[in-house]
Amino acid sequence: MREYLQRKEPFEIIAARHQTEDGLIPCQCLIIRCTADGYDLAFAENPDIEVFPVPESNVVADALVNRPDLWRQAAIRLTYRPSVWGSAPIFGVPFQRAVEIALKQGYTKSKYFLPNAHTGGGYESLLIHLRKVDDKRGELLQLEAWQYKPGSDFAYYLHAMSTNFQSLIVHLDGATIQYSGRDLDTLLLETKKVKGSHYQKFFRLDGELDVNDMHKLATAFLPGEQLYMEALDVAVMQNCA
Repeated sequence: MREYLQRKEPFEIIAARHQTEDGLIPCQCLIIRCTADGYDLAFAENPDIEVFPVPESNVVADALVNRPDLWRQAAIRLTYRPSVWGSAPIFGVPFQRAVEIALKQGYTKSKYFLPNAHTGGGYESLLIHLRKVDDKRGELLQLEAWQYKPGSDFAYYLHAMSTNFQSLIVHLDGATIQYSGRDLDTLLLETKKVKGSHYQKFFRLDGELDVNDMHKLATAFLPGEQLYMEALDVAVMQNCA
């Protein structure tokens, strides 16, 4: 997944030149490369930049690829990284929209899970809270994330501070938190923050840090990077306390 982060900037540069007013990329700007498993897509002007339909566009893209006449007329929404097959949001709002809501309304929370990974009586889940806070550095947005794998009594916890999570962050730390069964239900089912019975921090950074470096460190720390990376397009439950 880290290699895809490195492709984000060149993807965005090329995409900006071609995207429509709806944020779509004309299929004529792409090349189709047949593989043993199906096909890959890349920008025609730079075949080194592989592109991927977002999950909502994927089935449509599959249909268009086999219809050159329709392909020439079409435009689809693309991204620079593959989606996590089998992952699902509770509600669907892109992550940056979630940030905008939190900045405007003060608070949002979101949850992703892997529906095809039901083990130990539950699903692998990622819960994210975004809250606007007054800090000595000014008004900031606080991100808290809990990643949980079934069969465990603890969750991996990530905490970060930024003005908007678009360019720089000013704080990042990671820890594990141990929970009772009841506390896990409160955290994962009610999506409410719970203190837990034992907290152990493993790293901390203070000072300006590029948001892409935050993603690299977060995915290195969390037990699985799939849900975190998918949460860039995270689902949001609004007006929750």
